Amino acid sequence: MSADSLDNVYVIDEQHYRIQKFDSNGNFILQFGTNGQGNWLASPQGINVDCFDNVYLADGGVAQIQKFDSGGNYISGFATNSAHLEGINTDSSGNVYVATNDLGVQFVQKFDSNGTFLTQWGAQGASNWQSVFPRGIAIDSSNNVYVTHGFVFSGPWNNIGVQKFDSNGNFILKWGNFNSGIAVSDSFFSRCPRPDLTIPSIWVTPSTLKLSNYSTVSFAATIKNIGTAVANISAGTTFTLYKNSVAPGNVVTTITTAVPYPIGPGTTIGYSFIINPTNFPITTPGTYDFIAVADDNNQVLETDETNNTFKATLTVVP
Repeated sequence: MSADSLDNVYVIDEQHYRIQKFDSNGNFILQFGTNGQGNWLASPQGINVDCFDNVYLADGGVAQIQKFDSGGNYISGFATNSAHLEGINTDSSGNVYVATNDLGVQFVQKFDSNGTFLTQWGAQGASNWQSVFPRGIAIDSSNNVYVTHGFVFSGPWNNIGVQKFDSNGNFILKWGNFNSGIAVSDSFFSRCPRPDLTIPSIWVTPSTLKLSNYSTVSFAATIKNIGTAVANISAGTTFTLYKNSVAPGNVVTTITTAVPYPIGPGTTIGYSFIINPTNFPITTPGTYDFIAVADDNNQVLETDETNNTFKATLTVVP
C-alpha cells in the first residue's frame, strides 16, 4: 500500500491482479490492471508512489518494475534479474529501490526513473552490509534507505532487525532483535520535497480610473515556486482575484488553467485578470484593494494561503 501527494491510497489486490485507488476517506476512485504480460499484472508484490505521483509496481510474475501514472495508465516497464520482487520505494530524485528475494540473489537493487540499473548491495549473510530475505524498504528525507527482512528460522543471521544504508548502499547502522520484519513505512513528504507557490507581485493598469471612463481594468500577477521541488500545476488549478479580503463573498473573478504545466524551483510565470462593468460593477468613487490568490485545489502544497497573496490598489475618481 502507498499514498500520493493528495493522500489517495493505492492498494494491491494480488488475487485479482489489480491495483485499487481510494481517497483518504476510503471512497473508491478507480482500479487498473489485469492478468497477463507487459503492462498487465501477473504477481504484484510491492507498490510505491513517487514524488510526481507515478505508481511503481514490483511484479515478480514478469520479473519487472512497472510504472503507471496516477490514473492507472501504463508508462513503462523494466526488467530485474529476480523473479521474487518484494518491497519497492523511490527517493526524492525519482530513483527506484527494490528488494529481490531469490535464493542467492538477495539484494537491494537501485535503478533510475527510466529503469537504468545503478547499483545493488547485499548478499545472504549476517554482516552489516548483507541481507536475509529483504522485504520492506523505506526512504527518509535524506534519501537514506531502511530495509527489513523476512522470517528466518535459525542461523547466524537470525534476528537481523532493521538496517539503514545511504542511497549508494553504504551501511550506516542497524537495530532491533527480530527476524520477521515484513514491512517498513514512510510518509510521502518524508522523502519528497515540497513545492511552495507564492505571488510576489501584482499590478493594475490603470491604477487610477475615472468612473465615467470605466470599461476594462487589467491586473497582471506573477507566481513563483520558492520551494525545492517542481510544482506540477494540474489542469483546473485556479487563480482568484478578491476584493478587500480573501473570503468567499469577495471573489471578483477567477481564471482556471486549461492544461497542466510544471513550475520548477525558483521559476516565475505570469498571468492576468480583466475586470469590467459586467464582472465587477463600480458605481461609486473610492479605493479598492484587490488580492490575488494561487489556489492549488490540493494539487500543489503551499506553505499557507497568506504567503501566496499580494495586494494591488485601484483608485476610482469621479
